[in-house]
Amino acid sequence: MMEAHDRRLRAALILMEQNVENALSVSRLAGALGISRRQLERLFFREVNSSPAVVYRRMRLERAKQLLMKSDAPLIEIAIDSGFENASHFAKVFKRAYGQSPSAWRRSEFPAQTVER
Repeated sequence: MMEAHDRRLRAALILMEQNVENALSVSRLAGALGISRRQLERLFFREVNSSPAVVYRRMRLERAKQLLMKSDAPLIEIAIDSGFENASHFAKVFKRAYGQSPSAWRRSEFPAQTVER
Protein backbone atom coordinates (compact mmCIF):
# COMPACT_ATOMS: atom_id res chain seq x y z
CA MET A 1 0.00 0.00 0.00
CA MET A 2 1.18 3.52 -0.71
CA GLU A 3 2.31 5.71 2.15
CA ALA A 4 -0.31 8.04 3.57
CA HIS A 5 0.03 10.50 6.43
CA ASP A 6 -3.61 11.47 6.75
CA ARG A 7 -5.72 8.92 8.63
CA ARG A 8 -8.66 9.47 6.26
CA LEU A 9 -6.46 8.69 3.27
CA ARG A 10 -5.14 5.55 4.98
CA ALA A 11 -8.72 4.50 5.69
CA ALA A 12 -9.69 5.16 2.06
CA LEU A 13 -6.78 3.06 0.79
CA ILE A 14 -7.70 0.21 3.12
CA LEU A 15 -11.32 0.33 1.94
CA MET A 16 -10.15 0.30 -1.66
CA GLU A 17 -7.95 -2.75 -1.04
CA GLN A 18 -10.77 -4.53 0.75
CA ASN A 19 -13.15 -3.79 -2.13
CA VAL A 20 -11.08 -4.53 -5.22
CA GLU A 21 -13.58 -7.09 -6.55
CA ASN A 22 -16.64 -4.96 -5.85
CA ALA A 23 -15.27 -1.52 -6.54
CA LEU A 24 -16.89 1.30 -4.60
CA SER A 25 -17.71 4.57 -6.31
CA VAL A 26 -15.71 7.57 -5.15
CA SER A 27 -18.91 9.00 -3.66
CA ARG A 28 -19.60 5.83 -1.66
CA LEU A 29 -15.99 5.73 -0.52
CA ALA A 30 -16.22 9.33 0.67
CA GLY A 31 -19.51 8.61 2.41
CA ALA A 32 -18.00 5.66 4.25
CA LEU A 33 -15.33 8.03 5.56
CA GLY A 34 -17.85 10.71 6.53
CA ILE A 35 -16.50 13.31 4.11
CA SER A 36 -17.69 14.71 0.80
CA ARG A 37 -16.50 13.43 -2.55
CA ARG A 38 -14.77 16.76 -3.18
CA GLN A 39 -12.95 16.59 0.19
CA LEU A 40 -11.74 13.08 -0.66
CA GLU A 41 -10.53 14.19 -4.08
CA ARG A 42 -8.64 17.17 -2.58
CA LEU A 43 -7.10 14.89 0.03
CA PHE A 44 -5.85 12.46 -2.63
CA PHE A 45 -4.41 15.23 -4.78
CA ARG A 46 -2.69 16.83 -1.78
CA GLU A 47 -1.21 13.57 -0.45
CA VAL A 48 -0.54 11.45 -3.56
CA ASN A 49 -0.98 13.90 -6.44
CA SER A 50 -3.65 11.75 -8.05
CA SER A 51 -7.39 11.24 -7.96
CA PRO A 52 -9.04 8.47 -5.93
CA ALA A 53 -10.37 6.94 -9.16
CA VAL A 54 -6.89 6.68 -10.70
CA VAL A 55 -5.40 5.19 -7.53
CA TYR A 56 -8.25 2.69 -7.32
CA ARG A 57 -7.81 1.71 -10.99
CA ARG A 58 -4.08 1.16 -10.39
CA MET A 59 -4.89 -1.11 -7.43
CA ARG A 60 -7.32 -3.09 -9.56
CA LEU A 61 -4.79 -3.38 -12.38
CA GLU A 62 -2.12 -4.58 -9.95
CA ARG A 63 -4.56 -7.20 -8.68
CA ALA A 64 -5.22 -8.26 -12.28
CA LYS A 65 -1.48 -8.57 -12.98
CA GLN A 66 -1.07 -10.82 -9.93
CA LEU A 67 -3.93 -13.01 -11.10
CA LEU A 68 -2.53 -13.15 -14.64
CA MET A 69 0.86 -14.26 -13.29
CA LYS A 70 -0.43 -16.80 -10.78
CA SER A 71 -3.31 -18.43 -12.61
CA ASP A 72 -4.53 -19.51 -15.98
CA ALA A 73 -8.05 -18.30 -15.26
CA PRO A 74 -10.01 -16.91 -18.21
CA LEU A 75 -9.76 -13.16 -18.74
CA ILE A 76 -13.41 -12.61 -17.85
CA GLU A 77 -12.79 -14.20 -14.45
CA ILE A 78 -9.70 -12.07 -13.86
CA ALA A 79 -11.60 -8.98 -14.99
CA ILE A 80 -14.42 -9.61 -12.54
CA ASP A 81 -12.05 -10.57 -9.70
CA SER A 82 -10.28 -7.24 -10.30
CA GLY A 83 -13.42 -5.14 -10.20
CA PHE A 84 -13.98 -4.62 -13.92
CA GLU A 85 -17.45 -5.07 -15.38
CA ASN A 86 -16.40 -7.16 -18.36
CA ALA A 87 -13.38 -8.55 -20.18
CA SER A 88 -13.57 -5.96 -22.96
CA HIS A 89 -13.35 -2.98 -20.62
CA PHE A 90 -10.62 -4.70 -18.62
CA ALA A 91 -8.56 -5.41 -21.74
CA LYS A 92 -8.89 -1.81 -22.92
CA VAL A 93 -7.82 -0.33 -19.56
CA PHE A 94 -5.00 -2.87 -19.18
CA LYS A 95 -3.63 -2.14 -22.64
CA ARG A 96 -3.74 1.60 -22.03
CA ALA A 97 -1.82 1.13 -18.76
CA TYR A 98 0.75 -1.49 -19.80
CA GLY A 99 1.02 -1.16 -23.56
CA GLN A 100 -0.23 -4.63 -24.39
CA SER A 101 -3.30 -6.78 -23.94
CA PRO A 102 -3.69 -8.93 -20.83
CA SER A 103 -3.28 -12.06 -23.00
CA ALA A 104 -0.07 -10.78 -24.54
CA TRP A 105 1.23 -9.67 -21.15
CA ARG A 106 0.49 -13.11 -19.71
CA ARG A 107 2.34 -14.83 -22.58
CA SER A 108 5.36 -12.55 -22.52
CA GLU A 109 8.48 -13.77 -20.80
CA PHE A 110 9.24 -10.26 -19.56
CA PRO A 111 5.97 -8.41 -18.83
CA ALA A 112 5.85 -4.74 -19.69
CA GLN A 113 6.39 -2.17 -17.01
CA THR A 114 3.77 0.41 -16.15
CA VAL A 115 3.44 3.15 -18.72
CA GLU A 116 0.14 4.53 -17.43
CA ARG A 117 -0.90 7.71 -19.12
